Amino acid sequence: GPEVLDKFVGSSEKNLRALFDNPPEIYENFRMGETDGGVAMSKATLHVIIMDEFDAMARTRGGRGGKGDQGDAGVARDSVVNQLLAKMDGVDPLPVPTLVVGITNKRSLIEPALLRPGRFEVQIEVPPPKTKEQRICILKVHTKSMFEAGRLLVSDAPLGSPAFDRVQQDSRSDNEINGDGSTSLSSSSSSSLLSYVELLDFLADQCDGMSGASLAGVARAAASHALERSVCDYSERVMESMNGANGDAGVVLECLVTQRDFDLAVQDVISSSGDTDWSDDDTGKSEENDDTSSSRDR
Repeated sequence: GPEVLDKFVGSSEKNLRALFDNPPEIYENFRMGETDGGVAMSKATLHVIIMDEFDAMARTRGGRGGKGDQGDAGVARDSVVNQLLAKMDGVDPLPVPTLVVGITNKRSLIEPALLRPGRFEVQIEVPPPKTKEQRICILKVHTKSMFEAGRLLVSDAPLGSPAFDRVQQDSRSDNEINGDGSTSLSSSSSSSLLSYVELLDFLADQCDGMSGASLAGVARAAASHALERSVCDYSERVMESMNGANGDAGVVLECLVTQRDFDLAVQDVISSSGDTDWSDDDTGKSEENDDTSSSRDR
């Protein structure tokens, strides 16, 4: 992607040529059992090039709308696009069959010549999740490690994990009977905890309309809120400690992500993204995470 671009004139084109002309060598562990000197493997070789943020290096030539009022920087970028076109279907053959994949959020910025047959002719749009089930699947990917590590405070936390110990502790607190016969309930009563599946279902409703990246951001923000809370609690206990030297390290080590952390995380993501997850670009189409791919067999 953008790593190909260089501030020196001609260096970007050189980097691009090297990317196509110097495929990595086949690893030796793939050569086990060869009897033909690698002939069959050489014929089966496929060089895969993945270019992320493809619009950074493959924008429309001639500036916006092809009017040519782009300055020296635009001229240099046009030269990179020309070099890419030459390598993809030029006269000189490539060393091995090559598959090129470009990933962009702004397909409208890509040079139209690159999207013609024989180049990036196969275009796959990956839209934001539309259904609740899709959002649950994405959230599960980003929270599974929390749950399996026992850092997610849910009613069905893994046995022996920090979250399981907290649930058991809260359950015992729920069952404590005061002297007047009333029940003493803790602030994080185990009876109010959701299971992991119920939490995902709840979050999927709260995150309606979010993109996959925003859903990942919710999981990260929730973990950040949990860590921030644990560090603050740790600092307070250190200040209150008689010696003030060691404090209670267990407060940080037992950091757990709660439903409250996810509630705050959802609000953070909504406030930071605004309407960007629901608005389209200037073409009027939702083009988030468009993958354009092309293969060339030489």
